Amino acid sequence: MFGTEDWTGRPVCRQGECTEPAVIAGQWCPGHALGRLRRDLERPEPKTTFKRGATARVCAAGHGCQYPAVGSSGLCGRHERQMERWGRTTPIAQRRPRGAALLRDAQGRKQCSVCLTWQELGAYAASPVQADGLQPRCKGCVRFATYHVTPERYAALVEAQGGVCGLCGQRDSSGRDLTVDHDHRCCPVPRSCGRCVRGLLCNRCNVGLGRFQDSPEMLRAAAAYLTFWSAQPPRRVPAEPPKPRGRRWPKFRLTDEEYARTVAAQGGSCAVCRREPGRRSLSVDHDHRCCATTPACGTCVRGLLCTSCNTGLSHFNEDAELIIRTAEYVEAHMIVCT
Repeated sequence: MFGTEDWTGRPVCRQGECTEPAVIAGQWCPGHALGRLRRDLERPEPKTTFKRGATARVCAAGHGCQYPAVGSSGLCGRHERQMERWGRTTPIAQRRPRGAALLRDAQGRKQCSVCLTWQELGAYAASPVQADGLQPRCKGCVRFATYHVTPERYAALVEAQGGVCGLCGQRDSSGRDLTVDHDHRCCPVPRSCGRCVRGLLCNRCNVGLGRFQDSPEMLRAAAAYLTFWSAQPPRRVPAEPPKPRGRRWPKFRLTDEEYARTVAAQGGSCAVCRREPGRRSLSVDHDHRCCATTPACGTCVRGLLCTSCNTGLSHFNEDAELIIRTAEYVEAHMIVCT
């Protein structure tokens, strides 16, 4: 009986004689809750009505949309807004019973909430906020909604690039799929119209390119900065007594006075992009040929960089040739949609 508690004081499942703890909504055990959910999915959906005796029209956009149409356009509200903004419609997530994301078919596949196809778990990106740890939409639907790149076009781009990054020529070290890169002058926001897609990049090159704001000038300045310092021999020195303790002493053996002199020598701006820092102070950059990790010896400090340039260099592995190829890549794919 619903509401009965076991000897620990926890409610038990209300299904028949089941004595398992009711951990789902305080009424069902996981097994019986999953069984009820499967029955609900197999049950035909009732027709949506606005009022008694009047059956609602279904959205005419296609894509399997079952939402009711509103207004004279024959589209649901979300597809109507898509037409106003983009001039075309795309698949949207459909209403499904609660807990449908936890269901798996006989082959262990999961159903996408947009295209409603059953796909392998590898077709979904990880999401720590979801109950099953996976996104409700498959990667293909996410790419189409974000970049207007269909699965067929993405596969063609991967085949054209040989399955490697368009800049460094390597596969993503993390094992993730290649990221779609687009011209931010056309679509500054993360979403793209689809016509300004330039290619596929690994995560490191994509993030590094974003750090330099897709600017060929900033990329060439970074390459010149690395070329200058790479011509200098590595300055390996024997261990020396610690310098006076300063604010940046633990990592770079750099006192506050030395840091202030370097800032004044650079005119208070970044050594690469020549921009003044915001709230955060300039970061200390050192030659990793001398000290691969921190703490550094203090004699291989090259200059002070803003956070974007400092992290951008690390994403390109401080490779001047790769950064120059990135600048040429940006200049060759300057696409502005009209």
